[in-house]
Amino acid sequence: MANPPIPYGPGGPSRSGGEGRQAGPRATPPLGPLPPVTAGRGGSGSSGSSDRRILALAFLVAGLLLALGIVAVMLLLTQAEDKPVPAVVGDDLTSAEAALADEGFEVEVRRTANVAAKDRILGQLPDSGSEASDGSTVNLTVSSGPGKGLIPDVAELPEPRAKAALRAAGLGAKARQEFSRGVATGDAIRTQPTAGARLDKGSRVTLIVSKGPQTVAVPEVVGDAEAAAKGSVKRAGLRIEITQRRSNQSPGNVLSQSPRPASVVMLGSVVEVVVDKAPSPVQVPSVQGKPVEDAVSSLSDLGFAVFFRTREGGATGKADKVLRQQPAAGEKVDPGTRVVLEVAGAAPPAPAAP
Repeated sequence: MANPPIPYGPGGPSRSGGEGRQAGPRATPPLGPLPPVTAGRGGSGSSGSSDRRILALAFLVAGLLLALGIVAVMLLLTQAEDKPVPAVVGDDLTSAEAALADEGFEVEVRRTANVAAKDRILGQLPDSGSEASDGSTVNLTVSSGPGKGLIPDVAELPEPRAKAALRAAGLGAKARQEFSRGVATGDAIRTQPTAGARLDKGSRVTLIVSKGPQTVAVPEVVGDAEAAAKGSVKRAGLRIEITQRRSNQSPGNVLSQSPRPASVVMLGSVVEVVVDKAPSPVQVPSVQGKPVEDAVSSLSDLGFAVFFRTREGGATGKADKVLRQQPAAGEKVDPGTRVVLEVAGAAPPAPAAP
């Protein structure tokens, strides 16, 4: 009798038997190990590629976080320390810049016209006492001065009006008096600096005001030699005009003057003087042997003064003749010189020779 076929499974058909055969009781063999899984286009292969992408993204995010951390640390390390801003308002620009630089601040300057002196600090930002980071900028408002004022022409204006004109130009005035012949007393002569110059507003201008002409006393020069008279008049601050006139009184000396001595006149006035003109030498004519009357007439016409000296017991017939003359004929002497004629016997009426 044949053995029955081994069933495929419980209650199932046999691998080699026919359909109607029943499986008999038989022990099931133990299961062996599962075959390995083979990767294909689908299934578990796609899962591995996704894991690698996730891992790469994680590394990228970690790198970015690390970079951000480094930057944050560097910012913390380099962050400037806040410190108080020093007060510089009212200081000059040079001192203010030095004070701010010593504290580690930068300076930015903005200038504006102001009555304050040039380079004076008018304001600051940040304000003094507030805190600012080291190396930050402090903005300073600095005076550029009051601006320029044009000196007006105030010549010959009364002093009050001249000062008002200077004030209107933004300038002060300090008056100083001087003598002046051409400008009335109390009127402006000029300014120092001169009109047309430009000065900082608030500057002081010297205003020269007339105190009228200076007066002096006329010196006495009558009887002085011409050169001496010139010196005296000049030293008194006056001018001299000389007129010469022949008088034979004192040739070369002053005969008269105008104004009179001790008169008070303006400085620079003219003193007129008359000087005795020195005569030109005249040649003495020969009158010896001529009638006395003719001799006297010739000598008098030339300006000589004639005097006589008598000789007792002179030659007969020559009583009316000139026997001798002094100075001798031909000599050149000044007009007015005395000529002595020697005659015989009684002389005509004439001054006697000394």
